[in-house]
Amino acid sequence: MSIFTINRTYRNLQRLQTIVNVFLRHGFGELVERMGLTGVMSLGRRIVTFNRVEKIDRPQFSIAQRFRLAFEELGPCFVKFGQILSSRADIIPEEFIEELKLLQEHVPPFPFQQAKEVIEQQLKARISDVFEDFSEHPRAAASIAQVHFARLNSGRAVVVKVQRPGIDTLIQTDINILRNLAQLLERYIPESRQYNPRGLVEEFAISIQRELDFQLEATNTERFRQIFRDYPGVYVPEVFYDLTTRRVLTLERIEGIQIDRVDELRAAGLDPVHIAAVAGRAFLETLLTHGVFHADPHPGNVFVLPTGDVGIVDFGLTGRLDEEQMEALANLLIALITQDYARMIQELINLGYEIPEEVIRPLRGDLRDLIEPYYGRPLQQFDLAHTIARIVDIVSRYHVRIPPDFLLLTRALMIQEGIGRQLDPELDLVRLAAPMAADLLRRRYHPRRMAREAYSTLGEYRELIRHLPKQLSALIRKVLHGELQLDVVHRGLESVTRELDRLGNRITMSLVISALIVGSSLVMLSRTPPFLFGFPALGILGYTIAAIMALWLIVAIFKSGRL
Repeated sequence: MSIFTINRTYRNLQRLQTIVNVFLRHGFGELVERMGLTGVMSLGRRIVTFNRVEKIDRPQFSIAQRFRLAFEELGPCFVKFGQILSSRADIIPEEFIEELKLLQEHVPPFPFQQAKEVIEQQLKARISDVFEDFSEHPRAAASIAQVHFARLNSGRAVVVKVQRPGIDTLIQTDINILRNLAQLLERYIPESRQYNPRGLVEEFAISIQRELDFQLEATNTERFRQIFRDYPGVYVPEVFYDLTTRRVLTLERIEGIQIDRVDELRAAGLDPVHIAAVAGRAFLETLLTHGVFHADPHPGNVFVLPTGDVGIVDFGLTGRLDEEQMEALANLLIALITQDYARMIQELINLGYEIPEEVIRPLRGDLRDLIEPYYGRPLQQFDLAHTIARIVDIVSRYHVRIPPDFLLLTRALMIQEGIGRQLDPELDLVRLAAPMAADLLRRRYHPRRMAREAYSTLGEYRELIRHLPKQLSALIRKVLHGELQLDVVHRGLESVTRELDRLGNRITMSLVISALIVGSSLVMLSRTPPFLFGFPALGILGYTIAAIMALWLIVAIFKSGRL
């Protein structure tokens, strides 16, 4: 694949040039060249860039720091991509993880007039007809949207989340470019394939598209509201569906003390220990009973209301586990407590981990080294989130593919336990989770449910047996008629192909230069007009073009390091 196969709209090429320039400015010239991206710049800019920009500030910043600074400079899409990468401890080095966690969105709020136009266009009504009062100054601003306080004509206090104008177009442009960059990375840098760049970009594309759809966020909010409707101590705001669209979200306004502000909670007469237990139990309840979880439960999204209830907001990013994964997670928790290492590995496989047979024995030993220090110690000393994160880290050493939702869960669990330990240093998530896990397994092995599953399995076998003769007959027919085909995919030859392409291009350019020189010499000898400085102008032009092309070829050869 060549960079020139990228969709060459003016916007895409302009944005791609910006991305290339930013990475060059932060010292990633070698990466840009290996990916074949120098072709998006003019010859003059290439020569100046590689000789000047690559050297900027190298002693001051590490590679990881420069990587993070480049992402920040490239804006919202890259910042969010970096935040997603920061949760991929299975493939991203620790140094890069720590830097990517520092990514910040330096985005000023957009003017109220633009917000007003979006709201009125989406709601098909004037703001004054819908809201009794609407604050022109945003309460908070981020890369995708900003939030305004308002009051409905009915008197209800609400928050209105308004999508930033043009953000969907910008993000779509960046995603298209990221897809192409991932393909180039896999083709020209073979060692990157073990990290599945294209898969990472596709996971991110799905995540960011969900975040751009406020109707999906409204649905997630309502799902959690129904879960906690009769759950004591937890409150989720109401969604106003008649005032919600893909780009505008209207929610009941809830206000309180941010959950990690322990001193303020105590000053208000609230018990941090009780709040920690309620918040931890609520998170585990949604996970182990309903198979869903808030994937970003940071303190800015969790408040303690004046009533003492825990209020949860911002369900733009949620995770989901199916029934088999829920059961595997419950079994994994029990295996952790009972130190059953073989069972732990089996449950990781059931969760979606792709663990090759040859790494099971050394992996079991690493898990034993991780868990045995807890033997005989009280359960409250068992750091559940840290232990699961260490399991992810250990498994990643063996280049095992980890399911994305489980990585989201690991990150969310670490945030949840971190907040809980701030409120109550003795918080024991294992003790809170154990009865829920046991209840889940009891429901899973209830005779009625097992009977339903057995009946379903028998139906699947019946369908298999019914279709098997036809499928075997079709296979035999193809073999007899010579129609059976085997597709052979070669791997590891991309670098050879690239070098042959480069060699062919240089030979072609050398022939063109030689032809220009010979042709220009013939024109000089024939004295064909017009003349410039007493010499045929066409001959001078031919020599000039040949000289430029020769200079370009020489620079390329010297930069490759192979004469």
